[in-house]
Amino acid sequence: WTCRQASSSRILVCTGCNATGPCSTLYHSKECWRHPPLCKKCVVTTHTGNPLHIVKEWTHERGFWKRQKLAELGMVIHLGDHGGDTCYSTVSGTRKICVVNLHGIQQAYVWFCGCRMASQAPQHDHIQLLEVGLWPATWKTPRTAFSIEVLDDFRRASMQGNITAQDYMMARVRQTDGVLPKAAKDRYREFLVATHKYQFLKMCMRKGVQPSGSLVYGSLANMCPACPHVAINICQEWSTRTEDKQYLDALYHAVDGNFTQNMKDKGSDEHDLPLTLGSAYFANEHDVKQYFAAMPPPKTEASNCNKFGAMGYYGHWGSVSGLVSLSCACHMFVLPGGGVDLKVGETWAAVDFLMLSGLQNWMRLKLHISAYDINCQYQLHFYERLAAIQAKFFDKQKSSLKSVHQFSFPATCAAVGKFHEPAHKLECRLEYSFHYLPGAGQTDGEAPERIWAATTFLGLRTQEMSPVHHHDTINFFHDNMNWQKTYDIGVCSSLCITVHSFSLHSSSPDEKILRGKEVSE
Repeated sequence: WTCRQASSSRILVCTGCNATGPCSTLYHSKECWRHPPLCKKCVVTTHTGNPLHIVKEWTHERGFWKRQKLAELGMVIHLGDHGGDTCYSTVSGTRKICVVNLHGIQQAYVWFCGCRMASQAPQHDHIQLLEVGLWPATWKTPRTAFSIEVLDDFRRASMQGNITAQDYMMARVRQTDGVLPKAAKDRYREFLVATHKYQFLKMCMRKGVQPSGSLVYGSLANMCPACPHVAINICQEWSTRTEDKQYLDALYHAVDGNFTQNMKDKGSDEHDLPLTLGSAYFANEHDVKQYFAAMPPPKTEASNCNKFGAMGYYGHWGSVSGLVSLSCACHMFVLPGGGVDLKVGETWAAVDFLMLSGLQNWMRLKLHISAYDINCQYQLHFYERLAAIQAKFFDKQKSSLKSVHQFSFPATCAAVGKFHEPAHKLECRLEYSFHYLPGAGQTDGEAPERIWAATTFLGLRTQEMSPVHHHDTINFFHDNMNWQKTYDIGVCSSLCITVHSFSLHSSSPDEKILRGKEVSE
């Protein structure tokens, strides 16, 4: 590296074309491994397969290496599959497009192939860009493209570090020119649209679902593999178990609200719809709108316990004051269709709908164990409210709500999470305690709190978004969390099975301990 920065005369010779004399200008690639100094012609020729690399230019008069783009040296990116040969047939000629990749923002000259495929029209420009790993900002005559690597890099950075798209693009701008960052092209708005669509397609790829505007309920959600699923992972005798054994096949779920997932009061297009409409972790937006339009305005209800902030005894702001969500109480998986936006506090109407929408896949079970911070108040008139909802939206054996088809809940044991239990009166702490609930084991009912701990900083991003982008971004984040937990459950199960297998085949207690230690290491 120091040799490349030096002004030694020995580096002023191109090692590619074996020039007999020194060159006035040489180039080397900072991306290639031990790339030798080359002349202008050779550096372009050697980078045909890496046309977006950044090179540095040396002149004896200047005396230092200057950042240079290959496009400015005459590099033209030829698209189309011709077995490595260059295509000279085109419809639009050479087009100048802006490319954003991990090396920064740069201009590139692209030659779109105009060859006819099987006597048909030439392949569309956006398809040709996708084939070489570039995501077009528009599908018709694209003039901006993002590399798949930069979209994946942002997805990882946003999921792990909650970095915003604006901060990420500013990092790419400063990477392009750290002295005059404003000289780089501003592609922030195009990046927002591109990464939004890309993350939606990643969800569809994971689930093997064809992207469309009318996806099936829960088709993009990642289910908890350890929770009971009828005809998948529970005992065949689950439907005939006696009452004292029904907890073995029960679903343990928890409800909670998060008032950091709010949204500022911004204008939005009423015809704009989320890409994950009703197919991921939010309840179907059309059904939610229809449901709340038919419900009376929310009001603060009297409490026979303490005055909880979740019941409206607290100030809220924004067009969306928060999010109430449904999750698996044992393994912290966010359940499909179990998220509803809040306008004020955690109104019973919002919680009723998320219970109906989020538990559709488990209505056939014999028993539910339900955790909620204010279950002592929520359960007082739950079945009366449920009957009123059924009478309003269920007529002649058909539901008017697309995502809700079953209104009959199984037997439900209500409880209050162990962390929130001391905030209740003595009689509530006794009646709704997980400590005294048969079959609960060490379940604490506080799984949503651990989920909120990971998503609280996400609210700093989503509160600035439109309603559509707001929902999709939270869905992307919850999906990433569920996938990580699925992997962790698989690794933990494999380790336990391996340790158990070693212990069964050990001949002595000392050998069992030694083998178990080797596996854990």
